[in-house]
Amino acid sequence: MPLDATDAIIALTDAAPGDHPALLVRQCAQLTGAAAVAAALADDAGGLRCAAAVPLSAGSLLRLDLSRGGPAARCFGTGRAVRAAALGRWPDVAAAARRLGLTAVDAVPVRGCEGAVGVLCLYGTTPLRTADRDLVQALADVAGLAMSATRAVATAVVLGRATLN
Repeated sequence: MPLDATDAIIALTDAAPGDHPALLVRQCAQLTGAAAVAAALADDAGGLRCAAAVPLSAGSLLRLDLSRGGPAARCFGTGRAVRAAALGRWPDVAAAARRLGLTAVDAVPVRGCEGAVGVLCLYGTTPLRTADRDLVQALADVAGLAMSATRAVATAVVLGRATLN
């Protein structure tokens, strides 16, 4: 049975801690038909690390994007979606994308309770349709909120244990 938006949202809210990035990437690839999807999450030092990618080559492209200030880095830095029908503003990223047969990217922030906690990039030969981009943003927000909730519970448990000791 094909995945629909409702099933995707339910799966994200029910996912085990740590499964959100991979599930989000797979769902977005399936729902939009994007050729490559990758997600990066902020680490404790404030940097971004690739957390999941389909196919794996999308992870390399995302890491290059982040290191060169490409659309993913810009999206995370501003907290706003970036749509690039052509990657000409980022020549290194554009060259790497072309080697994979990709020419466009939609980068959306993964937003948690306290702002952006990561970025999700969907690569293809054309930008996403507006309806697909809106769906991807909604799924990224659900995943981000679920990750924030998981982190808040873990912090509360640690603080509770410290208080008891």
